Amino acid sequence: MVAMTTKSGSNMSVALSGLTEYRQGGRPEDLRRVVELSTLRRILPTPDTLRRIRLDAGVALEDVAREVNVARSTVSRWERGKRTPRREHLRVYVQVLMQLAAIAAFEESRDEIEAGPS
Repeated sequence: MVAMTTKSGSNMSVALSGLTEYRQGGRPEDLRRVVELSTLRRILPTPDTLRRIRLDAGVALEDVAREVNVARSTVSRWERGKRTPRREHLRVYVQVLMQLAAIAAFEESRDEIEAGPS
């Protein structure tokens, strides 16, 4: 398997291995999976932003880890940029991040409303 890095620094080896499987007689859903994983990796925020999203929502590492079904230390590594989520956890992690971002936005709006006009 060939490992490539895009301009943004993301590793393309997973996408390439899926594409190779597809070319070797794979099904259309294999190609869809490759495209989906590639898209999810591109929209994954920077490690600092991952941490900020969680903290702004007031959620502990343990809670995110439980939702994604990984160890607390795994989420910590993602937030420090030491690792990126594997294929089997990526979709769920992105969904959790979107929910946390919505919670953080709601909390911010509520705080502004409670503070009243400036």
